[in-house]
Parts: sequence; structure tokens; C-alpha cells
Amino acid sequence: MCLLRCSSTLILFIFSSSGARAGQWRTVTFGGWGALMAGHVGVDFFLATLSTRRHYAHGRFYWEIPYTRKLLVFDTRTEDFSSLSTPRGHYQMVFVEAMEGRLGMFSRSIEDDGKHLLYDILQDNGDGTNQWRREDVISVPYKYHYDIIGVAGGCLLLHGNVDNPESPEFHFSSYSLDLQTMKLKWFRGTQSLYFSPHTHLYAGFPPSLSPPTI
Repeated sequence: MCLLRCSSTLILFIFSSSGARAGQWRTVTFGGWGALMAGHVGVDFFLATLSTRRHYAHGRFYWEIPYTRKLLVFDTRTEDFSSLSTPRGHYQMVFVEAMEGRLGMFSRSIEDDGKHLLYDILQDNGDGTNQWRREDVISVPYKYHYDIIGVAGGCLLLHGNVDNPESPEFHFSSYSLDLQTMKLKWFRGTQSLYFSPHTHLYAGFPPSLSPPTI
């Protein structure tokens, strides 16, 4: 997929590698970008959106639109664009597949001390509207400040920076949260580590690099 902007319209180019349209490009347009950004001036939100992490859950792609508390959503089954609001005061959000086809979100809160992860699920109110509802609050070890790196392979990965850099313990540690059991496990520590906010988490290999299977 390749996402482009033309004036106030978004154009998504999709290349099919299999099926009836194998080897062909097709386009999907979204004319609601201007209305979505109404009232916001001085920032190129399209370029800022492309620099954020893209999320996938239950057949939909999600792009965070910075400073707006909104997500740009693309449904791969209907090939329709839409938007979705996120809770106020949440940041470092990652989105996962919750039970019964629902959307789950792990995040941190600006009102928190940084020692908890919040887990919310998007609920259908039955009247055509949705609402985020708190499902769990997960405590993390108190000696670190955390960044959420991402989700892959059924785990959420956290990067911790120790509060006291003079401590003889590891200055940087990584923890994984099992999305099934919600159990937090330490798996790596180091005295020094270069961490980029643009680091992405993945599991497995592309098909061309995967070992052969029988």
C-alpha cells in the first residue's frame, strides 16, 4: 500500500499479489481528510501521520493523527476509510485484537506517574456509537520510566529507563507483556542502549526469508 495526499483528498494505492487482481494496482480515495482536519492549521498533519506507527487489528489499519485524538482507519474488507476518536490524556498508544472482534488499546496516561499501563476496549453502545472502557490497569516495576515499543508475536514490548542512573543495576531493561495472561516478564538488561522513538517491533520473517515448511 502507498498512501498519498492530493489537495484535501487521500489516495491509497493497493497492489495485489494474489487473487483475481494479482499483479494489478488499484486506488481507494478518501475525501473526508479536509473535514477531519478542520480547525487545525499550521501543521502538516498528513506528513505527521505518515511518521507515526501504523497499527493493524481485525482486518483494519489504523494511523494516529497527531494532536487530534483521532485515528485514520482503513477497512481492508470493505476498502472504506473512516475515523475513530481516542480517549483524552492518553499517549504512546498501541492497538491490539481484543476478544469478539473488538479493538483493544494499551496506553499511558498523562495523569499517571508512569508506573502503570492502561488497557481499554472499544465497546459498541448499541446506538451506532462507540466508547472506550477501562478493562485493566497493569502495574510495572517502580524503578523505571517506560516507553511502549509495540506489539508483535502476542506480546507487548516495553523499554525501561532506570530512575537513578547511578544505580549499579541495569540502566536499561526490556519487558514483555503476554497479551493472553497479562503477565509481565523481564528478558533483557544493559548498562547502555541507544533507543530510537522510531524503533518498531516485529516477529518472524518475510515469506522470502522464512525457513521452508512441510
